[in-house]
Formats: sequence, structure tokens, C-alpha cells
Amino acid sequence: MKEMDYKSVRKGNTQAGFNENASTWLFFELIVISFMIGGFTFNWIIGVAAFIILTALLFFKKTKKILLVLLTILATILGGILGGMFGGIIGAIVLGILFLLISGGLHIGAYEWTEDMN
Repeated sequence: MKEMDYKSVRKGNTQAGFNENASTWLFFELIVISFMIGGFTFNWIIGVAAFIILTALLFFKKTKKILLVLLTILATILGGILGGMFGGIIGAIVLGILFLLISGGLHIGAYEWTEDMN
């Protein structure tokens, strides 16, 4: 069996730190979405229930993948809307792609973190 060298350990620690930060971002997204749901329905109980349901979806592999893909698509759309407001169609495309890459990377890291926690 090959010994682990310091570079492998360092890379593993760096990746674990990134995944933990990505999970923080994921839970921030879930809280914001839950607040929005509670605000739109004018009922804080529905907002709390939405947070519990969204968090519960992270415990199952298939629903976790679907949720993370939907969140990435939502971030891409948000980036497109913001880019369109400030830079027209070119801004929408550029910011949409940027949001896609950033949120996709964060959601992959959050996925790996949830797998590590299971």
C-alpha cells in the first residue's frame, strides 16, 4: 500500500475546507428560499416547513441531485436576469454563465460534503 505524501494530505484538507464552505452556502440558499416562501404565503410556519423539507431532501441521493441541479439552474437564471438589467443580452449571457459556473462548483462541493457526512 502506498504511503500518503504531504501533497495528497494537503489537497484533501483543502478540498474538505472548500466542501464545508460550499455546504454553508447551500444552507444559506435554503434559508433564503424558505424565508421567501414564508413571506409569499404570509405564514412563517410554511417557511419553516419548507426549510425542513428542503433539508430533508438532502438525505436522499436522487432528491439531493435534483435539488442541487434546480438550485444551479435558479442561480443561472438569476445571473441572466441581473446581467440583462445591467448589460442587455450580452450581460445576461455572460453573468448567466458566470453564475452557472460558480453555483455549479459550489453545489458539487456541497454534494461531496453531504456524502462525506453520511
